[in-house]
Amino acid sequence: MGELNEIIVYHPEFCTLETSVSDLKYILSKYNYDELVIVDLDHHPLGIVTKEAISDEALMSTTKPFNFNINAQKIMQTVSATAPSDISPEECLKIMQKNHLTAIPVVNQIGQCIGVVREFDLENKIKLFTLPSSLN
Repeated sequence: MGELNEIIVYHPEFCTLETSVSDLKYILSKYNYDELVIVDLDHHPLGIVTKEAISDEALMSTTKPFNFNINAQKIMQTVSATAPSDISPEECLKIMQKNHLTAIPVVNQIGQCIGVVREFDLENKIKLFTLPSSLN
């Protein structure tokens, strides 16, 4: 079936643990991302921050002014799995389902993050290739 690299969202922007929420919001908005990968100095994935995580943090702050000094480390979801860039979409989906992920960082041969694959995109890709040829 197709290649995983056909559905990887290659992020030009990655963030560190120290990236502020205001910077995260800006990057998510600027690039129209649903999530950002948090990496270490060697570009290895540490976590993922989603638009929802930032919104949830804002909602928890409703009794006081929102603290935009909060950094990515406080609101990120720790990476429980990564996907090598050379696996099939089906294999990637199995890893995501096993780890209950809706997005997974994709890494190169030395473990550096090169992008993200979303479960929705994987499922659509797999459905497209499993349809009878008369429906494609």
